Amino acid sequence: MEGRARIESDDNLAAVGHSGVELNGECEEKRVRCEGLGLTIPKEDELLEKHRQERKKLQDQILKLKKGSNKTDKKKKKDVNAQIALLQVELEKKHAEEMKQLQTQQVTSVEDGVNDMHVTEKKVSKAQRRRERKEGQKLERERCIAEAEAEDTPRKQEMAQIQAKLDARNLQLVDILSDGDCLYNAIRVQLNEVHTVEELRHLAADYIREHRETFQPFLLDEEHLGEGDPVHHYCLNLENTKTWGGQVELQALSGALKCRLEVIQGDAPTLIFGDDLQTSLILTYHRFIYGLGEHYNAAMPLSSSLASS
Repeated sequence: MEGRARIESDDNLAAVGHSGVELNGECEEKRVRCEGLGLTIPKEDELLEKHRQERKKLQDQILKLKKGSNKTDKKKKKDVNAQIALLQVELEKKHAEEMKQLQTQQVTSVEDGVNDMHVTEKKVSKAQRRRERKEGQKLERERCIAEAEAEDTPRKQEMAQIQAKLDARNLQLVDILSDGDCLYNAIRVQLNEVHTVEELRHLAADYIREHRETFQPFLLDEEHLGEGDPVHHYCLNLENTKTWGGQVELQALSGALKCRLEVIQGDAPTLIFGDDLQTSLILTYHRFIYGLGEHYNAAMPLSSSLASS
């Protein structure tokens, strides 16, 4: 998975969200005791220390794996990198789950002579819950990717083909969330997020309406025959649902944004929309990256701060 799986450093692992399951024998159980109540509450700094030790242990394991691999054997090197990425993603997910449990845990039961005494966790804000949910989705997505790349699958073969094309152009893939808006977000991040997804969907729909003679032949299908204006139905769906984008939307967005859109594919030639335009944005198209279907990521120069992050 060389060049694809991003191998996190120890510092990056430390930055992964807050985690936390009940402390076990691997970590000395320090606790805050409520005097006279017999109540114990696990401390966050102790869990962080446990996570630090586990990350250190993983780094030692990674060093052993790297030393044990043959640097001249590219296939072996890729397999080792895939194994390392999987270990890191699993540890990150474990830490995130542990800290989340610690932060939301509510200590109730004090029975040593004191009734109705409860120590309640600090409420987690809606924004924090959204961030944690997104982080969990990201970790799960990376875990699935790492597992898939440890096997010789169509997904792995496609990624190797795309990565070779990116390497030849000094480009780096930028992961985009798979949520039905991946095409629009892959464009959005390259425009410094000056447009929202909703704005890009409306731009595409308006351009299709304005150039209906160009697009209408591609919007006719048996499902919508007899339902009235196919362009009207298509644009309403584009604007108001999470319908995935494809070549029609790419052509429309190229015209609306007045920029050249390149779509790098695994075993097929690169698609170009708006070949005569100057500003160029690059996407990668994946057929096998997720079980749900097609997906778009962004591709940016290696020197880009977004790509390197």
